[in-house]
Amino acid sequence: MIKTWFKEYEKIKDKAVVVYPYEWDCMSEKQRNKILSKKTVIMSGESGYACKYYEIIGNVNNLSDHDCTIIADGGNLCFGYRMDGQRIVVYTD
Repeated sequence: MIKTWFKEYEKIKDKAVVVYPYEWDCMSEKQRNKILSKKTVIMSGESGYACKYYEIIGNVNNLSDHDCTIIADGGNLCFGYRMDGQRIVVYTD
């Protein structure tokens, strides 16, 4: 059976937001700072072979790497992940 993290996701989902580069780029600095002051911000990145990349760009809530990964993958996290600095690599296959 594949383990998912939906229960944990429901507990922490309001502490963080996943943004896309085009959304982030369209925001004013004031908007970005407002979000960064209240929420952990995770930037959605490109997809690779059997993986998806994310980057933690602000962690005001001091969420663990594991918590950030659960949020980035929407509670799925079926195939695991690894960290590369602030970069999250979620395995999708």
